[in-house]
Amino acid sequence: MSNLTPPEIAVEVHMLREIWNGPVMLVEGSTDAKLFSAFYPYEMVRIIPSFGWEGVLEAIDILCKEGVKGIIGIIDQDFRSILEELPDNPNVFITDSHDLETMMIESGAFARVFNEKGSTKKIANWPDGIEGIKIQTYSVAKNIAALRFFNAKNGLLFSFKKMNYKKFVDEHKIQFKAKAFIQHLSRKWPSNASLSIEILTEAIRISLEIDAFTDSSVFCCGHDVTEILALGLRSAWGTHNSTEMTSTIVETILRAAYTEQEFMSSNLAYQIQKWFSENAKN
Repeated sequence: MSNLTPPEIAVEVHMLREIWNGPVMLVEGSTDAKLFSAFYPYEMVRIIPSFGWEGVLEAIDILCKEGVKGIIGIIDQDFRSILEELPDNPNVFITDSHDLETMMIESGAFARVFNEKGSTKKIANWPDGIEGIKIQTYSVAKNIAALRFFNAKNGLLFSFKKMNYKKFVDEHKIQFKAKAFIQHLSRKWPSNASLSIEILTEAIRISLEIDAFTDSSVFCCGHDVTEILALGLRSAWGTHNSTEMTSTIVETILRAAYTEQEFMSSNLAYQIQKWFSENAKN
């Protein structure tokens, strides 16, 4: 099923209610739907992907106003906890960390990616091995996250779409190139024309004052992390070319490697199960 707009989701749910009285789960997108369908079978819940978190919240709002029961929404935490902007709808739940990708990265799935796709020799030569790889990847991603947070906190309109991470991350040493990052973003989209190294420096300074900054899995965007991991698996930690190793492939491997036991031990899974016991009808 392709991603649906909120009004389309409402129509879909109403049609579904003619043949299905059980729970319906709304998620941010098709890849999220793939992950949740591995843990919640079709016989248990119907899963519908939307267009991002906005689509999930808007669709649930429409359905609640129409009196439709048994609808649960799952969205990424993003910076919501830090900004104290958690959803107030009791049928909406957020990820344990920044997003589903960071939840998987914080599990045993991370090491399994490198066992499958990494170079044993290169990983062994990297300081502290796989754990060191995670630390270095997060340290680079935090710079990007700092500007993302600054953007969200101040209601700015900087765009981070379609970034070419190779432009500002050294794929051999996995190091962040600040000036190249600003140049890349400022040239890519008109809305980024005012970006400067001074703004990035201020964003990082502000981020360092936030307690959550110390928890990389909460502060960093999972997609930034998987993009950096893909770069590393082409050179620093592996021998793949750019077509063999992309962030999409990394995320696909993570989903396949993320076990049901690991997911069910999360707070998100606990909250979903609790909601099912209180709201689900069969």
